[in-house]
Amino acid sequence: MRKLIENKNNFIDKMNEIKHNCSGKDFVVFGCGPSFNERTKEEMSSFCKDKVVVCIKQSYFRYRDICDIHFYNDNNLVEYEHGEDILTVTSSRLPYSKAKNQIWRNQRESDFHFEIQGYSFDETIASTNNFEINNISKCFNKTRWGPGIILECVFPFLSYVSPDNIYVLGWDYESPDIKGGFHMKHFYSNENRDYFTRPADKCWPEENALLVRNSKFLNDYFLKRNINLFVLSESSHVSSEIRRVKI
Repeated sequence: MRKLIENKNNFIDKMNEIKHNCSGKDFVVFGCGPSFNERTKEEMSSFCKDKVVVCIKQSYFRYRDICDIHFYNDNNLVEYEHGEDILTVTSSRLPYSKAKNQIWRNQRESDFHFEIQGYSFDETIASTNNFEINNISKCFNKTRWGPGIILECVFPFLSYVSPDNIYVLGWDYESPDIKGGFHMKHFYSNENRDYFTRPADKCWPEENALLVRNSKFLNDYFLKRNINLFVLSESSHVSSEIRRVKI
């Protein structure tokens, strides 16, 4: 995957090269929610054959051998080792040079970097459901605060690439009835947070409920762009309008 952009320097030129080679393909996205553990590596490795594999943050450790694209940001950070073929996508409120010098000192140079814009929760994608504001053809690498890497970077990236189908495992949130002030559950235990650089903050009071609601509008947005979105878990709290697939 990384070899596709080796002669490209401009952000959009690199994005267009990925789009040219991956448009119309199927993608599998691994998030870090609890449902990530519902499928064995053998099951998922078989399912991922002939698909483009995207790993978000720590999910990379289990699937690095089949990973094509790895997304990570400056929260809940651990050090990653990347093979030469793996495309890396980073995000931060900081410009890349500052983030690299201050946070990602030991990481390989990122292939794509997104700068997160906005400081008001009322202007987040979860609040406005305005996905066009993160349309890469308009915003380039300046994307609106999600909250969360999947809204800020992963789905805008995939929307631009325009696959046929996106299958997600580990995109869960919590029950919409639960109020804020908690840490989202992950496939790993909360004790692991002690080993992270810049552990993520607790949720805002209405953050989880807004994210759950937002997933319905996200699905609508993808359908309008002729992209089918599927979840590989019955336990995920994302909108019931997002089709579940058993494997």
